[in-house]
Amino acid sequence: MFKLGSHLLFITFTQLIVAISFAQSLPGVDSTYAFEHVHPLVKIIILIELIFSGFLIYKGYSKIDKMD
Repeated sequence: MFKLGSHLLFITFTQLIVAISFAQSLPGVDSTYAFEHVHPLVKIIILIELIFSGFLIYKGYSKIDKMD
């Protein structure tokens, strides 16, 4: 679970970077305000993925602690 959570966390941050890069490429969007132009649904999906990956990492740490 720890490994799965780590991979999901990496994928989530990659999605966030791609979304911000795409927003910056739109005409009239300044790089300072790029995150404000990312669609709210994308922000919600990324937030859910961050919470889920944090949960998986926490569960993975719990299993590692129980092995000792």
